[in-house]
Amino acid sequence: STIFQQFSHTIENCDPDKDLTWWSDTYGATMKMNWPVFE
Repeated sequence: STIFQQFSHTIENCDPDKDLTWWSDTYGATMKMNWPVFE
């Protein structure tokens, strides 16, 4: 029963908008560019 309570708590705390924002910032269109630096 404890594992089911923890699972339920985990599911209730999901935030799809936050996940999508994180993904976009890390891998998507809003990620920071890492341009090569030439000497």
